[in-house]
Amino acid sequence: MKLGYSNDEVFYNYLLSDTFYLKNKEQVLTRYAEIDKIVRKNIGKLFPKYTIPEIGVMEWPNSNVNTPPGMYLDKKSNAYGKDIFEFNFYGQKHNKRAMEWLYMHEAIPGHHLQFEARKNSQDSSSLKNNIFYFGNAEGWACYVEDFGKEIGLYKNDYSYLGKWQWDLVRSARLVMEVGIHYYGWSRERALQYWKDNIKGQDEIAGREITRITNWPGQALCYKVGALSIKKIVNQRLKRGDSIIDAHRFLLDHSDFPLQILLDKR
Repeated sequence: MKLGYSNDEVFYNYLLSDTFYLKNKEQVLTRYAEIDKIVRKNIGKLFPKYTIPEIGVMEWPNSNVNTPPGMYLDKKSNAYGKDIFEFNFYGQKHNKRAMEWLYMHEAIPGHHLQFEARKNSQDSSSLKNNIFYFGNAEGWACYVEDFGKEIGLYKNDYSYLGKWQWDLVRSARLVMEVGIHYYGWSRERALQYWKDNIKGQDEIAGREITRITNWPGQALCYKVGALSIKKIVNQRLKRGDSIIDAHRFLLDHSDFPLQILLDKR
């Protein structure tokens, strides 16, 4: 392996060691502030130059064993009066290998950027303002994680691996979604599939299986949405658009179903 390990068990145990966890909340906040600064500096290389408001970063209140890694809340849907990115600090620790992809997904250029672009493009009288398409939203946030290196992140091999480890989780969730809701897999069968295919992340297996079971279809939005967005981008590039133009098109139409955008010429 590139990181110098030939024994998988030793390697994955190492990834779970305290070396890769921040246990001081102020250190977590400082690191997210650093990531925010890097992304804002470089975002214009691939994405339109919108005016992007500050985003508040805070611990997810009352997080527990089933709390996801993070969540975005725009100011209309929370009591804080500003846009918020909440991170999971359950057990008084936060995985620093996940921080870069998580910030990109929940904040910039993911949900926070998309929500701001959506506000700018909306007609105040439009019915679309009240409709939310998870495939577009989660697909976009999943899609942009691939551009970390281009906007100054993923310079550390362990952080880059963290991005792909979570990508594996999302891929496995596609299979478990179908297994549970179409083929009637038991929880034990889904857990075995997880253990067979996702190494070193058993501590979140129960959480993810519960999420899939209780929220049918939602786990599909990430990878299926990202794949559709890649197809849309390729369509726009083939017709002569720049990557920034392609991203502007998607951001300006973030309140549309992706199938409509795939068919739009």
